[in-house]
Amino acid sequence: MTSQNAICINIQVVAPYVTMKKFAEITGVSHSTVKNVRAAGKLPILEKEGKKGTVLINMVALAKEAAMQA
Repeated sequence: MTSQNAICINIQVVAPYVTMKKFAEITGVSHSTVKNVRAAGKLPILEKEGKKGTVLINMVALAKEAAMQA
């Protein structure tokens, strides 16, 4: 007989997408750090639409990515 260990982790996100400013607030890092991490391509983002659009960070994709690193 084999036994299996299962771990269940529930992750809640504030919203599916947040602005870079909100992401900085949530994570406690500076807005400039968020900009640098984004520029390095290390954040899953939804690019802005048009010149006046807002860059949004995909919190669901980020949570999935973090879970896969465990």
